[in-house]
Order: sequence, then structure tokens, then C-alpha cells
Amino acid sequence: MPFINAVYCFLAALIWGTAFVAQKIGGDVMGPLSFNGIRSLLGFCALLPLVIIRGHHRNRFKDREPYVSAPYSLRTSIIGGMTCGFFLCLGSTLQQISIGYTDVGKAGFLTALYMVLVPVLSFFMTGRSSKKVWTAVCIALAGLYCLCMKSGEGLHIAGADYLLILCALVYAMQIMSVDHFVALTDGIEIAAGQLLTTGVVCTILAVIIEHPDPRMFGINGWLSLLYAGIM
Repeated sequence: MPFINAVYCFLAALIWGTAFVAQKIGGDVMGPLSFNGIRSLLGFCALLPLVIIRGHHRNRFKDREPYVSAPYSLRTSIIGGMTCGFFLCLGSTLQQISIGYTDVGKAGFLTALYMVLVPVLSFFMTGRSSKKVWTAVCIALAGLYCLCMKSGEGLHIAGADYLLILCALVYAMQIMSVDHFVALTDGIEIAAGQLLTTGVVCTILAVIIEHPDPRMFGINGWLSLLYAGIM
């Protein structure tokens, strides 16, 4: 399965990268909390049927492969979803706020610094490292810089960019949390749980702070929400 897993990771990166454009468009017509709240709730709704189907199959065929060998704990799914959701909520909010004040390409590059931070955090937590990982990280960062930065401008750190660097650190912690919990329970439930947590927290804060009016989002705003949320 290594090849198909690599394809899945590539597709995730493709969707994640193109979502920056949707985030920029959505950020022009609504607040960051409103965007992240609705986006995350849409994502949760998109995953919920899959969670129900997998739960039904798990209960019905629990004595057969692959369910008999797959670790599962509802309690761990809830705790994991809330923990990962906390980091996702904080990271996505920092990112969405920053995108309103900086170039999309720079936002993508600075957020992608989590690629460096993940192996750094992993090294401090486990004491293990790999030359292949660090080589790949350096190549990826160089490629991202060439793709994201405009010719002749270089990388100049402004005020909002520091929020993106902090966002990268939070995302690195979120990835480490996901890595921990998916080994203990169902990964789809973790994904749904973190989206529900982010959606509920951001929506409540949006109602209190931003007072969103969905009628003002427009067709572009809703299309950006649908893409960023469901995809």
C-alpha cells in the first residue's frame, strides 16, 4: 500500500494548497471565525455518513479482518478529536486572519514551515531522526520558496507573517497529535471530531465577535466555503 498512501498524501497536499485561494476569497466577504466555523461544520457533515457506515461495518463484522486487528476506542476518538480540534481551531484561525493581510503565496510558504517543525518536534519527543527526512524537507522548502515567492521580491517578514509562523508551529503540533491518536482508534472519527470541535468553537466565537450575516457572503463566498469545507 505505500504507493496508494503516497497518492493520498499528494491529493491532500493538492487540495490543501488550492484551498488557500478559496480562503482568500472567503476572507474578503466574511470574518476568519465565520469562515472557519462554517467550513469546519461543512467538513464534519461531509464526513459524518462515512463515520456512520464505518461504525456499522465495525459492529457487524468486528470478528473479521480488517476490524479484528484495527485498534478502536470511542473514548479515545472523542478525546483525540477534541485535542486535534483544539490545535486545528487555533492554527486555522491564525492562518485565516493572516491571509487577509499578506500574499497567498507567502501564506502558503510560511504555513508549510510545519514541514520543518514536525521532524524537529519529533526529534525532541522521541530522540530519533533521519537524514532522508531532513534531505526531503530541505528540497521541499526550496521548491516551495521558488513556487510561492514572486520573482525579485524575496521573503520579507511583515507583521501578519509572524502569525503564520506561529500557525505553522500549531499545525505541527496538530499533526503530531493526529499521528498519536490515529494509531489508537479510527482515523476518520478523529478527522470528524476535530472538524466538529473547530466548527463549534469558531461558530460560537463568530456569533459573539463578528455577528455574521450569511446573506452578505454572496455566491463567491459560499463557493469558497463549499470547496474549503467539503474538499
